[in-house]
Amino acid sequence: MIRYTLLLLLLCASAAGSLEAAAIGNWSDFRDAEKALTAEDVDTRMAMAMFLFGANKKSDMNKVLEEIIAIDPEHKQAHRMLGHRNKNGTWFDRKGKPVAVAVAAPTTPATQPTSATTATVSANTPPATPEAGSPALSSRAEAKQKEAQGLRKLNGRWVPEEEFYKAKKYQQFRGQWLSPSQYKRAVQREARLREITKMRSDWANAWEFDSKYFRIKTNTSHQIATEMAMAMDLCFETLCRVFNQKKNLPKIPLEIYATFDQFSAGSAQAGYPVFPGVLGYFYYGGGLRGIRCYYAGSIDQTLSTLFHECTHLVLNEIIGMRIPKWSNEGLAVFFEDAKREERNIDLEAIPWGRLWHLHRQMQHGRISLDRLVTNEFGYSVEYYPQGWSLIYFMLFAENGKYRGHFMRYYDLLKKQNFRNNMEAFTKVYGVAPNAFYDDWKKFVETLEPKTPKELISAALVAATDQMDFDRALAYAKKALTDASNEPEVLIGYARVRLYQALMSYDPKEAEAQ
Repeated sequence: MIRYTLLLLLLCASAAGSLEAAAIGNWSDFRDAEKALTAEDVDTRMAMAMFLFGANKKSDMNKVLEEIIAIDPEHKQAHRMLGHRNKNGTWFDRKGKPVAVAVAAPTTPATQPTSATTATVSANTPPATPEAGSPALSSRAEAKQKEAQGLRKLNGRWVPEEEFYKAKKYQQFRGQWLSPSQYKRAVQREARLREITKMRSDWANAWEFDSKYFRIKTNTSHQIATEMAMAMDLCFETLCRVFNQKKNLPKIPLEIYATFDQFSAGSAQAGYPVFPGVLGYFYYGGGLRGIRCYYAGSIDQTLSTLFHECTHLVLNEIIGMRIPKWSNEGLAVFFEDAKREERNIDLEAIPWGRLWHLHRQMQHGRISLDRLVTNEFGYSVEYYPQGWSLIYFMLFAENGKYRGHFMRYYDLLKKQNFRNNMEAFTKVYGVAPNAFYDDWKKFVETLEPKTPKELISAALVAATDQMDFDRALAYAKKALTDASNEPEVLIGYARVRLYQALMSYDPKEAEAQ
């Protein structure tokens, strides 16, 4: 949610050409912005709307966006944030009705209210558009023209932007004009974070704090650590819910190192030497268990490792070492690529890279599901997508036809020892794995991205992991066609084009993108 909000904020700031848009970081900043608000100030209103979006104040955000449209009826970003679509020059709301334009009541800086002051026209009547030459239209046109020239209205006259902000005692900070209170907090915050980050980068001074289920130690930034802690609590709760496992366990140690070298040194000191290529692991034995990893360059990439290892840890708590390799690794891959949302995890998300790897294997000949299930000692990289696909098939094929068997399988592993993996499988399913081959093959061959969300997810995997920009752009363009007003789609499409430009090694093209 944090990263999504920031990306959307940057997108809006870019669209509006506003330097102030990123300045509102808390309610004190919001109130300062309200006090400085002028009748025609679209940029500050957009910054306020973005802050309200991040604060989950949707109703208040919508009022501010409606004010923006009253000032500028063609403000694309405000329309899109309200869910409006443009067709042949006319904006339509989510229900497909023409958007009624609200005409802002005349105000002056001295009497400018902080809530929406609009005379709303019924959606069943034609949009109220000021007649040519009317005071409202000429005033807005003049304001837009003056602001495009870098002027701001101060006490009834248009002055250069610098004079406007200096008159209000604002100061510049990293290219942004901030109120005195904002400026003071920004300087203090930057100095404090610089000092803390420098100190915490040494593992001996790493952050140590408890989340709901984990005892965390990390020398990554506090923001990264906090977001990963919340995600790990969500992952643990989901696993416990799926397997009906009690959650009142002792806090689980979780170490997240900033670099591989620190991770390697810490692991060696703990008696678990690692080699390059290992992103993380869970450990157990002697009354100890926990997870170690290092920050893999992004929160999503690191959480993928942590979700994988958290799955192993929970399965070990429930079943112990009796769990077959295919179902242990298959389920870990299933969770590592589950999509994290604000309050839950999307378990139906497909790991597109794994799926395409599986498709390539299938093109080279028949895959033996019997061999997958019985393999314990040669579980190479080829088996990971196979294990995931059999788990996914058992959960979601034919509207969850085999889901009950799947849960009984893990429940049986908790209670009973089996001579081998095949015995455990046939005990629950009544047949050997290869009996499912035709249905399984048909199921996995038809898996493909369909919704805009899935299309963008697949496009980003194709661009970043596969370097297949033809496939990436095809998916991204289809998502854009289906949902051109969705911020997540717009941002995803922009990222695909950026990756394409960067990988082309053409500085001019990269800069243009």
